[in-house]
Amino acid sequence: MSNALTIARRELGAYFVSPIAYVVIALFLLLAGGVFFFWDFAQAATPFGLGGTAPGLRIVQNFMGTLLLFFAPFLTMRLLSEEQNSGTIELLLTSPVRDWEVVVGKFLAATGLLLLILAPTLIYALILVLLSDPGSGPDAGPLLTGYLGLLLFGFAFLGIGTFASALTRNQIIAVVIAFALEIVLLIIPGTTRFMSNPKVSQFLGTFNPFDHLDGFLRGAIDTGDIIYFLSLVALGLFLATRVLEVRRWS
Repeated sequence: MSNALTIARRELGAYFVSPIAYVVIALFLLLAGGVFFFWDFAQAATPFGLGGTAPGLRIVQNFMGTLLLFFAPFLTMRLLSEEQNSGTIELLLTSPVRDWEVVVGKFLAATGLLLLILAPTLIYALILVLLSDPGSGPDAGPLLTGYLGLLLFGFAFLGIGTFASALTRNQIIAVVIAFALEIVLLIIPGTTRFMSNPKVSQFLGTFNPFDHLDGFLRGAIDTGDIIYFLSLVALGLFLATRVLEVRRWS
């Protein structure tokens, strides 16, 4: 595991060598902040703590989930594809490090960047607390579970993006593949209307990631939702590892 952590530290530092991390963080905060100020406050009857009930962050957190859907492929596009394009993947594969350690290390770096992206948004909750009347601020329960859901939601798509990055040496193609896989997850539940078997229909209906995120945003922690997101992470990393193994022996 120490090898994976070493790779993660190196990869996380590499994000900030290029402008990718700065652009992604700035754009994410700009878009999320715009929704927070111009949408969330607009829903309050008397905003800025003038006697009304402070708006929650559910709408904003749901929008941040949508942003992660688009941003995740860009966070993972260079993880393994750049190594392949530059030829340094050969050095990694011939070094005393296991394939799963390479994949996990790259994934951990992406999760570290995701944490850095989401951390500044906590200021939105602080603003609501400061500008709300005593006792009318945001409920801590749904706020915390919402962020837990966003993390798991983001981790799932980072896992998918890591797999997409392992498939090609072209970063743009890696983004396209990751987007395609995400779209498949969103489309699958819609196919249930064509299914005659109710059990199959019910099973396919559980694939929509936003349905699993919604439970967290409402303040509920469901084991099924956690398993869903972690399963996507495990599947993405497993497939990425298998791709590296094939490349090692090909």
